[in-house]
Amino acid sequence: MLQLYKTLVRPQLEYCMQFWSPHYRKDVIALERGAEARGRGPASGPEYHWSWTRAGTSELLARAFHSANLVGGRLLVFGGARSAEPSDPPLGDLLILEPTSLAVERVVSGGPPRSHHGTVTLRDRWLLSVGGWDGKRRVSSVHAFDMAPGGSWAELEQEDRSQTPVGLSGHTCTKLSDQEVRVVGREGGVRTQRRFASVYTLHIDASAQRYWYRECESHTASRSGHSATLIRTYGQSLADYKFLVFGGRNSPDTEVAGIWREEDVKVDPFHAPRLIESLNSLITSRLASPRNPRALRYHSMTLVGPFAVLYGGECFNKARDTACNRLYLPCPPGGIWYHLPNSDAEMKRFGHKVVVVGERLCLIGGRGPGGKHCCPDIFTLETKT
Repeated sequence: MLQLYKTLVRPQLEYCMQFWSPHYRKDVIALERGAEARGRGPASGPEYHWSWTRAGTSELLARAFHSANLVGGRLLVFGGARSAEPSDPPLGDLLILEPTSLAVERVVSGGPPRSHHGTVTLRDRWLLSVGGWDGKRRVSSVHAFDMAPGGSWAELEQEDRSQTPVGLSGHTCTKLSDQEVRVVGREGGVRTQRRFASVYTLHIDASAQRYWYRECESHTASRSGHSATLIRTYGQSLADYKFLVFGGRNSPDTEVAGIWREEDVKVDPFHAPRLIESLNSLITSRLASPRNPRALRYHSMTLVGPFAVLYGGECFNKARDTACNRLYLPCPPGGIWYHLPNSDAEMKRFGHKVVVVGERLCLIGGRGPGGKHCCPDIFTLETKT
């Protein structure tokens, strides 16, 4: 009975508070102050503004549908597509960026050509690449790049017990621990259209270079180009983490695709107090307005302490330009999404990545307005009164 409650009833009761997820007490205090400021009215504080400021540029970064991860103190940008032509093969180079200057300090060749793939960081040493488009087909193979001195790319060996997906593209990979990754998304060929998307747990032994998939009993609505986030629910006694899936289909709803206790997952520590305070200031400013995100795909969502930050994406409409430049942040109580408008049409993006580097929120690559060209710049989020 308890399991049925946790699976069927509780996710519905908690639907409206999914994105309020402070992990530390200081984050709870910051969010509560934000809620109090909203209750006093929009004129109670200064009016904050935000913008993307160019922090660097390199033609090597002109790509979309790539990955961006912090590994061993460095920012790693891997794979992606250079052009919008389906016949052009994806990239297989790995760019290693210095985190302070955000300049490309090394290029590693010889990696598997991939776009629309998923990546996670393991033990702050390995970059794990899962599935993706290799230029000819969707694959489910797994590769790892070792950031240790003298490290290189290696293709992991699949174990016989693996329940391997047919092929993955536009999926998500979310780390549960250094041995388990949750994989969500549509599988199969280009013409495959399914009502439900399979959910897999990928078991990895990076040191032994082996892996195996296990198909889970749960499913999500069929989707690709979505985002998946592991959110800590503060103050809950039965479950501490929820796995939320958004976008990738013509629906604005967020789906709960799993619930875990705190001892069953390993979340990487996060410390960026100035960035958290900046985001909190935006929510409490007169610029923010309550509005849920519309149906999107190929957007970027990243966790910044207690916040889930969503930017850009491609809309499900018939307009000539489907790219958008909207920024969304949630605010407690109730997990209400707040929309922060952006009048700069040149900052429309989809197929991009937003990643936290130190105290900065960085926007990397992606296709811009019209969807034909990839941006070669790195931008950082700036706030001011």
